[in-house]
Amino acid sequence: MRKLSYLFLLAIISLVGCTKDKDDDNNNANFQEGKIELEVTFTNPLVAKFFNSIENSSKHPAYAYDDAWSNLTSEENNTLGNLFEDNWSIVDHLYRSPIFSNDIYIKGNIVRLVGRGIAHETQNIWNTETAKGNVYVARTFGNGQSMSFSYESDFLPETGITLTTGEGVYVRTEGETSSIEGYPVKKVTYTAKPEFDRVVVQKLELYVAADINKGINLLHPFYFEENGGILKIEVGVRDADFGKIIYEMKNFVKRNVSTEEITNAISDDVVNTGDDDAANIVYEKFRNITSFIF
Repeated sequence: MRKLSYLFLLAIISLVGCTKDKDDDNNNANFQEGKIELEVTFTNPLVAKFFNSIENSSKHPAYAYDDAWSNLTSEENNTLGNLFEDNWSIVDHLYRSPIFSNDIYIKGNIVRLVGRGIAHETQNIWNTETAKGNVYVARTFGNGQSMSFSYESDFLPETGITLTTGEGVYVRTEGETSSIEGYPVKKVTYTAKPEFDRVVVQKLELYVAADINKGINLLHPFYFEENGGILKIEVGVRDADFGKIIYEMKNFVKRNVSTEEITNAISDDVVNTGDDDAANIVYEKFRNITSFIF
């Protein structure tokens, strides 16, 4: 499959290629049906203040974005502006990711995320039995532009919507065992090799639960083929002043999940991912749908 402009984004962030599954034996485990919330937080209070301002606004995304800057003091504005300029690739990824509300539904082999970003909604469903998924992305204002496409696990990283680690760039190590929401998790760390000290994402710390369907790993903005569901990802960028970006599963509720909760909407614009240029087409459409600045 031919890679064009989306490859530039991946090269900047230096999260290319795929990790290999460490063990294929555990696909579903104990959490068979219910709902989980995925929360995105920032350890830098200024970064958190900026994105919280946008999330809590009822205005058009472009006006909410402008207000988020206006609500900062002159010193904060200058500090955050420099921080975002120095880390523009990861900030751009945040602008286009579902960083606000994220609900995950699990029903047997099927997992589905419904997430909201600054100006768009993402629906992502994956079936671990058929090893196939489907994505629906729609603008939440204006003309309601949208697209749908089906995918296999290796397709999303090629589009730049989901990022993965390159085996030649990062070293994987396993650490201690703890628990999240009562589920045992093993810490797995990906650290950039010394010769790659300029990559934007220097370190990723994962917390992997064998008791959770590992299909949820395809719902994260960063994808890893681990043996179990990833309940938490701590992303450390090269610029330590930026702080960490934390993706964490919370509020596990075992309950019946309806058919509607595991069914995606379908756009009139369905991309044929069997075409040679499909990843690039998805990338370009995704950029258009998630754009929000006048």
